[in-house]
Amino acid sequence: MITIYIHEIIGLKRQNEPVSIGVPFPKGLEKAVDVFTLFDESNQVIPHQADVMARWADGSVKWVLLDFCASVDKGDTKKVILKRTPDDQPRTKSAAIHIEESGDGYMITCGKVRYVLDKKVLRPFTHVFYDTVSVLEDDGCSVSMLDESGICYKPIISRTEIETCGPVRATLLFYGTMRAAQNKTGPDFKARISFYARSEQVKIQFCLINSRPAVHPGNMWDLGDTGSFFFKDLSLGLFLKPDSQPVIRYTVDPVKDTEPLSASKLVLYQESSGGENWNSPNHKNRFGKVPLKFQGYRLETDKGVQEGLRAQPVVSILNTTFQASAGLEGFWQNFPSSIEAERTTLTVRLFPHQFSDSYELQGGEQKTHTVYLSFRKPNRTELPSLPVHGPLVPVVDPEWVCKSGVFPFAVPYSKIHDERYTSVIESAVRGKSTFFDRRERIDEYGWRNFGELYGDHEAVYHTGKQPFISHYNNQYDNIYAMLQHLGMSGMPQWYRLAYDLAYHCMDIDIYHTDGDRPEYNHGLFWHTDHYTDAATCTHRTYSVQNKVAKNLSSYGGGPSPSHLYTSGLIAFYYMTGDTFVKEACEELIEWGFALAKGRKRLAARLKSSVKKAVLALRTILSRRAFQPYELDGPGRASGNVLNALLDGYTFSGDKKYLRMAEKLIRRCISPNDRIERRDLFNSEMRWMYLVFLHSLAKYIIMKENERRQDRMYSYAVRSIVHYARFMALNEYPFLRKPEILEYPNETWAAQDMRKSVILNFASRFIQSDIDSKIYRDRGEFFYNSSLDDLHSFKTRTLTRPVILLMNYGHIFWYFRER
Repeated sequence: MITIYIHEIIGLKRQNEPVSIGVPFPKGLEKAVDVFTLFDESNQVIPHQADVMARWADGSVKWVLLDFCASVDKGDTKKVILKRTPDDQPRTKSAAIHIEESGDGYMITCGKVRYVLDKKVLRPFTHVFYDTVSVLEDDGCSVSMLDESGICYKPIISRTEIETCGPVRATLLFYGTMRAAQNKTGPDFKARISFYARSEQVKIQFCLINSRPAVHPGNMWDLGDTGSFFFKDLSLGLFLKPDSQPVIRYTVDPVKDTEPLSASKLVLYQESSGGENWNSPNHKNRFGKVPLKFQGYRLETDKGVQEGLRAQPVVSILNTTFQASAGLEGFWQNFPSSIEAERTTLTVRLFPHQFSDSYELQGGEQKTHTVYLSFRKPNRTELPSLPVHGPLVPVVDPEWVCKSGVFPFAVPYSKIHDERYTSVIESAVRGKSTFFDRRERIDEYGWRNFGELYGDHEAVYHTGKQPFISHYNNQYDNIYAMLQHLGMSGMPQWYRLAYDLAYHCMDIDIYHTDGDRPEYNHGLFWHTDHYTDAATCTHRTYSVQNKVAKNLSSYGGGPSPSHLYTSGLIAFYYMTGDTFVKEACEELIEWGFALAKGRKRLAARLKSSVKKAVLALRTILSRRAFQPYELDGPGRASGNVLNALLDGYTFSGDKKYLRMAEKLIRRCISPNDRIERRDLFNSEMRWMYLVFLHSLAKYIIMKENERRQDRMYSYAVRSIVHYARFMALNEYPFLRKPEILEYPNETWAAQDMRKSVILNFASRFIQSDIDSKIYRDRGEFFYNSSLDDLHSFKTRTLTRPVILLMNYGHIFWYFRER
């Protein structure tokens, strides 16, 4: 029996809202999922759809995606239970979705509504029928984009795919290119359209992709690059059948508006976030100017103009036979946005033409928006419950998640008894300075920024009046950290943070191109360069303005194996089933594989990049610097690539990733290493050996799950024990020698938690109980010293130390339980 909690955290009544949730299973427990039934709290059967997303090495179920619909009152939590169906109980049949495919398109039937979609042009609908009534004009719908010259582009489809079709949900995928007259090409696109048997809702995820490479002269990534695509508008329009009595009903925000308002025409345009720092330098354009004109939104109707701060609208056009509605998820957060209605036309503008500036989609950058549509019988007093504020938050019982083993070392919050630890972790989601609150400081909003974490630790030495802009770019895989803590605590706030961040990272932080250097293509951009303002490089680390300000002769870079994080996006895919997230995972994994495979071919360029970094350090520090390990020793780059290869193997089952991972292990570490020659106590350049040891531990766990204790397994175990023995005898807390650290700050205290993990993990392989206890005692020492040192800083709850503790602090309690 598995309990799932459905949280409504926005304050909006949800009616029959589709829910998708990944449910983990322990190894060896189940071979199939058709033996389960979903029940509500009254023991009534809930129609559901179950698809296996991943299996353990023994073939048993590891992750199952459940689809069902839920109704939850505002601010409430409902419980559903997944149980094994008794053999003598008849299986419940759900209302089915039917897909008819032809050479020209698809027809999808969901109860009373039929949708017709073209395979040539993504409109997305050519026809919609409610009962037998045709809802749309002959033009159907239209997706169009205007470039800076006013040229109109249409999404021309090159490939389609049925992702799934079951009793609850059907999802179609479309891929293609924006094209204008004379075959002029613009960005690529992809769309994911989902239909639901028990809901009138249609979910459209539309992603615009500039797959051209950036030029990045001198490895600077500022706006205005010639690889960027500039445009003025991207919109979805619905053209409805005319009627003698059309009525527009709308809410500016369904949470705040007690009942729908009426108008004969409507334009609601969100110019900026509406926050206190709405005109933050975070929104600079290619000219270094903030082009925003006013705070918040403007609503124009036949009754006049109204202004406000933050809108999250749902708009309907009703007539005598049907009601068509639309809403855009994250309307104000992803500004600029617009929604418009007049008689028979309903338009959602993802990038509205009302904005005074052009939009710049950088080379290798993409952006995904989510639009919700609804077609139903007319209801003048109630709008459909569209999840424009974000979906319901489904959470699997923490005890079950930890038992499943999908997060190694996960332990329920109820078993963690240390206020020093929990107070730091929970500062991210509770109190007056949560990760949500920190968005407001630099106005981390807008279509390119929303979901990102503010790198507030980089602003410690900032003294200016303007906000200091620094983006975190998923360093240390905070997506994974958030999802771990969601699993361990059941707190829905972790889901919301991870949800926003995963989509931001997928779109903005990954370099979606084949056209640049092999070591850059499909890589992950670093966070904003240390202690420098982002200026006009957005989320791409290096700005020419900082090179000039620092007077550096050598500066710049690009995506790097030292900043490669795959596990969080993979976990998010398993928890949501979103194919777009899966594709992002595959991009990063393949990038890591290419780096490992092409080590010799890429070595010269990587070495050049490292030399430049070393020169920069010498300039800044005026003291001798050492080269960090790349893929030739235990370091951050090798550790992150190893982790990505292991993820690639478990994610795809392709043994090419495992073979490459084992090559990398043998290349970087040995049980016979003369560790004293590794210079591990040169902390600034060698602390990263801990990253590699963590990935090596992950390899060992993977081998144990497969029950393959072979020669390579023994090699890895002996290597990690060899290094742990050295650590037990020689390692010390980083801050005990502050004089060798450039910035002896709170981050070094948090990094010590990694040592606790390695020592506790290695203790498993020490045969003598006495010797094993020595390792565990040293692990406990580093756990305590990490927290004690961290609490000596007022800055202990800055973003970076919190993420480090989220990743590693709970592992002490996992081993303590055992």
